[in-house]
Parts: sequence; structure tokens; C-alpha cells
Amino acid sequence: MPHVTLRYERAKLYQEVWTEPVTKVAKSYGVSDVALRKICRKLGVPMPPLGYWMKLAAGKKIPAPPLPKHTGPTQIVRQRFVSDDAAEPDPAHLVARREFEGHPENRIVVSETLDMPHPLIVATERALRRPKGRDARDLPIAQRRALDMAVSEANLRGRRVF
Repeated sequence: MPHVTLRYERAKLYQEVWTEPVTKVAKSYGVSDVALRKICRKLGVPMPPLGYWMKLAAGKKIPAPPLPKHTGPTQIVRQRFVSDDAAEPDPAHLVARREFEGHPENRIVVSETLDMPHPLIVATERALRRPKGRDARDLPIAQRRALDMAVSEANLRGRRVF
């Protein structure tokens, strides 16, 4: 399976998260913003506070804090596996399939009427149209040899619901 190696360097991340929003930086690495924040936390990289980018857009100058000293690692290396299934479908295959489905003889036609329905379907329809009673929720009481289901009156009045 192919994989991609991602290298997160402390000083580089510091520069990136203070010059662009974390969501954009995360996209450049191919990870979520939450994952990038966790990596920054492990590397001791300070993050812009909430509202930082809105204040900058409004013209307010906010200084970035200096990169603090850190006794932990200065870089993190991750490997992300890339699935072969994520590849784009073959356009030639799609064109051939659309062409095949476009021919009238290849269309699937669903009949408006149900010919020779299963006896269970007939019994259920009969039970729904003529219920023996109704329960506390005003739903038809289930009968033997019929599917236990509830159907609104509007759907029952129309054609067969199965």
C-alpha cells in the first residue's frame, strides 16, 4: 500500500500557523486542523488565539509571541497510508456505462400494477384496509399472517404501497 511521509518541523510550523489560518495550513499537510493543533501542542508551538484572523482582517496589528524554548522534540515524522480505492474512477469506463444506460432497451421499467403478488402482501394489504381494531396510538392492530406495519391513510388510499 502506498504511503506519504509528513514531516512537521517546529520552526516551520510556527511560521506557518502565524502567517495563515490553521485550517489552510492543515489542508497543505493533508490533515485536519484538530490534528495539526495536536502536533503543534506536542512541539510546543503557540497557536493564534480565537479571533486573531478577524482582528487582522479589521486592520488591528497583533504581535505574534516569540517561539518559546522547548525541551521536547523539534520535529515529528508521520506516515499516512493512501488507499488505492481513493483513486478517481476511470473516465472511459464511466463514458461506456452512461452510453449503455442511455439506450432505451437497457432501461429498467417498473410496472404501475403488481401482477401476481405474494400471498403475504395480499394479506397485509387486506389487513391494513380493514383493520380489526386500533391500538392506543390509533394504529391498526397487527393480524396473524400479515406484516406488522403501519401505513398512513393517504398512502393506503393510493396504489399498493409495497
